[in-house]
Amino acid sequence: MLTFLFFAAGLGLLLICAWALFRKRVRSSAVILGFCAGLIVTAVGGGLIASSLSGDNGVEAARRAEKAAQLAADEAACKENPNCWGARFIEQASVPCSQAIERYSKFSFRWKDTPTETRFPRAAWEDEPAGRIAFIGDRIQFQNGFGAYQDMKYICSYDIQGDRVISARVYEGRL
Repeated sequence: MLTFLFFAAGLGLLLICAWALFRKRVRSSAVILGFCAGLIVTAVGGGLIASSLSGDNGVEAARRAEKAAQLAADEAACKENPNCWGARFIEQASVPCSQAIERYSKFSFRWKDTPTETRFPRAAWEDEPAGRIAFIGDRIQFQNGFGAYQDMKYICSYDIQGDRVISARVYEGRL
């Protein structure tokens, strides 16, 4: 804020000097130019000094550091919870996991998910150090040999770091 005031003052002095030059209130243009240049340099220099001495930069730096620390803490807390961590990777895992689960159907299948529901509402760590997470759900039905559809539950093991499906397992029933 203080920096802005100094620069506004310098601009005001520049306008006053320009007005004096054009109105020729002072006889020597060199005197006016020298005076105006001195005022402008003083205002700009004062603004630069004020900006370097003001506490605003320190406050902003402290806010940024605090925000970065908060983000790092949130990231660590999220990584401890497999549902939170899985939510970060569900978009990249959804299609390959869905395809792996669909391959288990002998006849036909149909997904029961809606735009507001995900196919994989739960997640669990399968191997946390290796970055493997298991996405779990029950929103698919497989058609049996008689044409009836049965509810199925499934688990998709996904390697987050390798961006690939490790395995998929399908069981009869619901969660």
